[in-house]
Amino acid sequence: MHAGRVYVHGISGALSCYELSTGTRRWRKDFSGEFKKPHGIWGVATSPLIEGGLCITGVGTEEDGAIAGFRAGSGELAWQLPGREPSYSSPVAVELAGRRQVVVLTRTQVLGLLPQNGQVLWELPYRVKYDQNVVTPTVARDWVFVAGWQEPTVGVRVTAAAGKMSATRAWANPRVSFFMSSPVYAGGHLYGLAERDKGSLVCLDASNGELAWQSEGGMGDYASLVVAGEKLLVLTDRGVLRVVATDPRGYRELQRLKVADPPVWAHLAVASHRIFLKDKTHLSCLALQAE
Repeated sequence: MHAGRVYVHGISGALSCYELSTGTRRWRKDFSGEFKKPHGIWGVATSPLIEGGLCITGVGTEEDGAIAGFRAGSGELAWQLPGREPSYSSPVAVELAGRRQVVVLTRTQVLGLLPQNGQVLWELPYRVKYDQNVVTPTVARDWVFVAGWQEPTVGVRVTAAAGKMSATRAWANPRVSFFMSSPVYAGGHLYGLAERDKGSLVCLDASNGELAWQSEGGMGDYASLVVAGEKLLVLTDRGVLRVVATDPRGYRELQRLKVADPPVWAHLAVASHRIFLKDKTHLSCLALQAE
């Protein structure tokens, strides 16, 4: 959502813009005839990014796709970066090494680019089996953290010198990998729902990738989490909400509530002191209360 409008990239590949107040569609692009297919083998899972007046997302297939920027007001194509086939991850806008940029995990690499024209500032290879790059990069300070199915979680350090930017793979932890769920950053540590033991919450030292602790498993492949103050809100795919302290000394669960009927595949959202949840048949809203 941006400036009273909602931007949606649907599973079939159509990119649309709607007025939030009325639901009126402002523009739509379905990319018919522009690529071999308008989406990858498992459809589209990317959330489009609004940055600098542009709507930035991945379009096309694994074979001939691109990262592209469209004018947010009209849907007109502003730029296209061919040969950078889209993944199922979402782009994020950040400042790294003193420069505003968009970080994107494509099918085969993680890269930083200028939002206004798509110029690539830096890139590193990152690829998982069956081209299932799903996890959205986590960014903190001048670090980018990348993860994927059955691949090491990687810490990338981005630097600038003599007007040029570069990225270095500073550490990699092969013991921790993520599949569907994107980790979050809090207090110098990464917290995320790893593949291990059918979904266990882990804490990593963001400076070196060392595992601080791992919880019990069973939270599921589609579990999701967000940072809320000094707490983590963790929604399992069985519809259980866990409130966990952001504490690198160990797993400390503060509360556990049944909030939805399984299966729960959608990511939870927090806004205006409310939690929004989507299970198979219902959309729910919970009010957050101060302690």
